[in-house]
Amino acid sequence: MRVPLLTSVLLLLATSASGEPPEFAASKSDAKVKVFVLAGQSNMEGRGFPEPLAWQTTQKEYRERYTHFIQDGDFDAFNQLVAQTRDPNDRRKSPTYRWSTRGDVWIDYLGKRGDLTVGYGAPKDGFGPEFNFGHVVGNHFDQQVLIIKTSWGGRALARGFLSPSSMLTDDQYATLAEAQNEESRQWNATEPAKIEAYNAKVTQENKTAEKKKRLRKFKPREMVTMQQYKEQYGKDYRNMIAEVRDCLAELGERFPGYRNQGYEIEGFVW
Repeated sequence: MRVPLLTSVLLLLATSASGEPPEFAASKSDAKVKVFVLAGQSNMEGRGFPEPLAWQTTQKEYRERYTHFIQDGDFDAFNQLVAQTRDPNDRRKSPTYRWSTRGDVWIDYLGKRGDLTVGYGAPKDGFGPEFNFGHVVGNHFDQQVLIIKTSWGGRALARGFLSPSSMLTDDQYATLAEAQNEESRQWNATEPAKIEAYNAKVTQENKTAEKKKRLRKFKPREMVTMQQYKEQYGKDYRNMIAEVRDCLAELGERFPGYRNQGYEIEGFVW
């Protein structure tokens, strides 16, 4: 059933009064697949870990809002399996979780793809914004939905994700490259003496220290050309475009349920 998008968001964020979640079967619609591109840095990669979410499902005041996360909405079965598979002597070993899976929402994330579920985050068994977002758009559209997630931590809009229309001129990049090279030349000229003084001090201390310190080695900074300097700008933007194009060109190979119904890019999320 088609649900207004805003209503879907509110339903998923608010506490639900319903019991079992709906069946998330693959869409039977022959209309074009709705494509959403999710891009960003570490927050979009997804730093959500299963453990805190699993704990919240044991708390009556929280659990109902996560019904759509749990397979069949069965909290008892979910928590029973977690208890049975948790190793009290090794917290690094993850227990087994019964997460829900949506067949009507596909996800493609840097080499990993399939039906929407937990496991498409930066920790391999974690999740990011794509999970709840996928439920919102899955509830809203009758058509099949595809989420293409392209995200890398530690990037910035002003550099890695800079769009072509925001790029500077070659002359401006040449000026910036020369400024960086001048800074590198000064560093290369002064750093060896600093390292030599440090190593002399450490060598003396290591004679009596129980835990020895490592000596430093000088590695000069390399000079860059204008082109090398320029290439770091927009690099992630170009990688994002390449990921999206590759995925859309290989829909049938990546998602066997695709029936050549075509696709349309419905939205972009940063």
